[in-house]
Amino acid sequence: MKRVGRILAGILGVIVIAILVLAIVTRLTPLPIAPIASLIELGVQRGLGISLSIKGARLGWSISSNMFSLQAASIDIVDMDDARITLGPSSASLSGDALWKYGKFTLAEVEVESLTATLSETNRLPPSFNFFVPNFDQELEAGKPNFLKKMEIREIVIGEPIKGQAQKSQLSLTHYGDHINLNTNIAYQQNGQVSSILAVVKLTPGQKGHADIIIENMNPRDVGRVSTLLAPLQGIHLPITAQIGVDFNGKGEAQTGSVEIFVAPGQVLLSGTPVAFKELTVSGTADFIQQRVSLRDARFNVADVSGTLSGALTYSIDDKGLVDQLAFNLDGQGVQASLPKLFDQTLVLPRAKAKLTYDVATGSLNIDEMTATHNFGEVEVAGSIGLANRDVYFDFVTQFGRMDRDGALALWPVPVAPKVKQWVEKNLLQAKVIDGALKLDVGLAELTNRKRTDPLREEALQLDLQVEDASLRFLSQMPPIEDMKANLFLRGKTFRAEGQGGVVNLPTLRQADDMARGVDQGNTRGAFMQEASFFIPNMRAPEVPAEIAFTGAGNIRDILRALNGEPLSVLKDIDFDFDRIRGEASGNVRLKVPLGARPNMDNFSYQVEATTLNVSIDDALGPYTVNKGRGMADISKAGMVLTGRAEVNGVEAGFSWDQPFGARAKTGSRFAAHGYMTPQDLVDLDQAWVGERVKGSAPAKVLVLGPLENPSQIRVYADLTQTELAPRPLAYTKPVGVVSDVQAVLGTDEEGDVDDIRARLRIEGEEDLRVKMTLDGSLIDSLSLPAISLGRDRNVKIALEKQGDIRRVTFSADQFDAEKIFLTGNTEVVLPPSEFEFLPFLGPNAVVEGRVEKLVGGHDTHVDGAQVRLTIKGGLHEKLRLDGMFHDGTPIRASIDRATPIRRDFSLQSQNGGNILRMFDVQDGIYGGVLKAEGSLYDLRMDDKLRPREVDGRITAVGFRARKVPVMASILSLASLTGISDTLTGDGIKFRKLESNFSIHKERLTLEDGIVHGAAVGFTVHGDYQLQGDKIDFGGTVIPAYSLNSLPGKIPLLGRLLGGRRGEGLIGIGYRVGGTLDDFDILVNPLSVLTPGVFRRIFEFGIGLPDEDGFEIPEEPNEQLTE
Repeated sequence: MKRVGRILAGILGVIVIAILVLAIVTRLTPLPIAPIASLIELGVQRGLGISLSIKGARLGWSISSNMFSLQAASIDIVDMDDARITLGPSSASLSGDALWKYGKFTLAEVEVESLTATLSETNRLPPSFNFFVPNFDQELEAGKPNFLKKMEIREIVIGEPIKGQAQKSQLSLTHYGDHINLNTNIAYQQNGQVSSILAVVKLTPGQKGHADIIIENMNPRDVGRVSTLLAPLQGIHLPITAQIGVDFNGKGEAQTGSVEIFVAPGQVLLSGTPVAFKELTVSGTADFIQQRVSLRDARFNVADVSGTLSGALTYSIDDKGLVDQLAFNLDGQGVQASLPKLFDQTLVLPRAKAKLTYDVATGSLNIDEMTATHNFGEVEVAGSIGLANRDVYFDFVTQFGRMDRDGALALWPVPVAPKVKQWVEKNLLQAKVIDGALKLDVGLAELTNRKRTDPLREEALQLDLQVEDASLRFLSQMPPIEDMKANLFLRGKTFRAEGQGGVVNLPTLRQADDMARGVDQGNTRGAFMQEASFFIPNMRAPEVPAEIAFTGAGNIRDILRALNGEPLSVLKDIDFDFDRIRGEASGNVRLKVPLGARPNMDNFSYQVEATTLNVSIDDALGPYTVNKGRGMADISKAGMVLTGRAEVNGVEAGFSWDQPFGARAKTGSRFAAHGYMTPQDLVDLDQAWVGERVKGSAPAKVLVLGPLENPSQIRVYADLTQTELAPRPLAYTKPVGVVSDVQAVLGTDEEGDVDDIRARLRIEGEEDLRVKMTLDGSLIDSLSLPAISLGRDRNVKIALEKQGDIRRVTFSADQFDAEKIFLTGNTEVVLPPSEFEFLPFLGPNAVVEGRVEKLVGGHDTHVDGAQVRLTIKGGLHEKLRLDGMFHDGTPIRASIDRATPIRRDFSLQSQNGGNILRMFDVQDGIYGGVLKAEGSLYDLRMDDKLRPREVDGRITAVGFRARKVPVMASILSLASLTGISDTLTGDGIKFRKLESNFSIHKERLTLEDGIVHGAAVGFTVHGDYQLQGDKIDFGGTVIPAYSLNSLPGKIPLLGRLLGGRRGEGLIGIGYRVGGTLDDFDILVNPLSVLTPGVFRRIFEFGIGLPDEDGFEIPEEPNEQLTE
């Protein structure tokens, strides 16, 4: 072991002796070290990948640093991209203090006669240039020994040589003890532009130090090429001229400073995007003790954003002496931003304030507070901007104050949801923004560089606007909603607009016509909105439809017109004039419409759900008027469904209308109505012929197939079980409770008019009655019936056929019940005024022929072998023949014959007039009597004396008996003629004769100068009977003991004075009968018995129904009456 120690000690001694010898020799003369230089060249090339060439390498001794020094005649360094640094005669000595005291190899002095830096093809300095940049972080670090005492480069050439340069570029640094002097003056030329930096720094212990730095036309891009530490500056292409001064205290600590910076036009690459700088001038002062920098009147014009800034910057230093945070408190004035790629209009900010914090470690610029007053209103911003990576990241919220629509659109960034912005510009016609916010949580690259079809994340972009007094439309073809409040929500890929209130101004019918002609519409009427919304699920996917929904109320006609306008046109294929509809509607509408294409029925969907009220239809639907409608409406792309109730001609009924759209619009429509119909309801619905034949209410249904105004088929059903049915002219009456119903199918022609009917009447216990007929308008062209046997009717057959323009009806029956043939059934219904027509469905020309083997009537009467033939010509009963034989062998005959071109004469004769009254159940208390009635029918509805009437004539009856006649009994009883009244209830009163004139005009039967008399009593009568409505008003005189009482009236001259009118007696009792046939009142005036003759007429004043025209028809006395 001792031997190994002696060997190591010997080796160490040899090394020390060798170093001493080498030191002595190098003091005398430098030694060439070419082999060592070769080894260094090889190691650098292998280790660093660069080419190093050292010429004239020698090892010498530095007396000042008391250590070896390396010397070279020239050094040539070539990087991989052909950038080159060439050094002239150079030397570098090691620090003896560092070696002997700290065991460190470090430089103490560096001297270079010349340094030439040749740029690469990309104008970049070689990376090896970093070897010649002092590391001031280490060399000037306080509290640690500094071994670099001197560094001097006597001539520096970077890039192109500068012609005519008066002073060479150089660098000189001396550091002895605590004294530091730095002098540098470097100028370089790039693309013909000379830039320079002059720096003088003097620091002396115990005395104030100062540093001055003057920069002229220096481009930060060039500085960034000097060192990797400064590489971020390579993206800044701005020639900067600056003057910087720093004052130090006696400890070498910076106290205050000042700066003046002027930046010539250039640009900065921000995330690869060039940002233009047209002007930047900054002046300020620094307080390094307070760590504060004050700016004053900083003018800028960056990316077409110009203005002035003032304020302060504070900073903090970490444990390593590095700046770790910057805080800005800035005040901007007169800022203008003209950014056509970002904003549509120039923004003017008269005043802006900002408090910002920049965290160096995270590269985050925090916007603690930012407010600005701009030309459209006010704005506040809070959040952060991430600058650590090349992709700038925004995470801030911008709060908007009140502004108008144009201001909001001006502040809407162009690249943010451009499609939505276009929609808002086009459809938000007017608005006042009362509040709004824009939140960004997105990188600049994601915001601007994504594919067109790639949507933003929902949280990446959030824009909220609250507006009032808005005029907003959801589709360009539809009218806007005005005076509404709305909220607009924009997210990454979605957009939603929600509105409350407002009114939609819809054109009236006249204004719609004016619109079509290009005439000014003037004022319009409104539909009131409650809520409205517009939603775009994906702004980057035009094939995804936008969703529109709104709830409101308004005029139903105007709403339907809007639905029928572009782009919906939902009602265009429906054969109905919806402009006739009046009423109110409220409900909601939901639409789905594409944004990337014009809406049409293929890419458009909608749903309308509404409640309607007070609906009516202008002009009648044929004979029907509709009002007081209410119900529900459901309209979609498939069709329209309306349900509810309405009054039709005053009759309430339920209804449903299922109207498909598209190809089935004209064929698939189904309209159904239902309700409980009373007889009066049927009359009001223009079905009087049915209403007169039923009593009680019946559930009924009507189904209309095809267009409502031009149906293809109509189906009718009614349950008649709870009704009394009297199908006149048949005498049969179905009692209440017998199960019965009726069904009918009505076919139509091309114009929707009914042209055929198929019906079935079902009555429990009876054979079904089936009817088939074809129609020509209201006229029957053909009729098919089975043989009918109902009640007392047996084998009744009816046939109708059309021969040319004549309709021929034939009927026959084994037995036919005629008791009720002249009764309509239900006399309680109120019929509308109309002219009497007999068989109107046969038209103007017809022939009716029939034979009944046994015509049965009331009270055991019947006629055998009854035959009738009626000829109708020009709508008039031109000729009539009726013959038959009563059961008692007395004949009955009736006829009508043409007498003159304008008059027809009629006649009715029977040997037993009582049979006629009993047969037709008119009066069952009249027996016997030869009856004759004859007169005229007037074609022109006035008689030969031009008096208005359709019919007039005279009736006589001779030798008949009256028994149990209620009205006659009541009159006699009230007249206190009880003996005669008792006779009436017994064997009856025998009358010798009845005679009276009569006329018919406007369905009113008038009796004039009527008298009936027998031996016991006589009556005079005159007055009116309203055929339609069954009203009566008759009056006259009761003449007791007629044979004796009438004798004074026959006295010449005095007869009229004593007996009154012809046939009256000396003593008479006046009476009056009024009301209806079924419910009448009788008034008898006992005082009239004391009034003789002509004076008795005083008590008859006013007898007779009032004329509809408001005046009485003058009548002439009929002198033909005889006793």
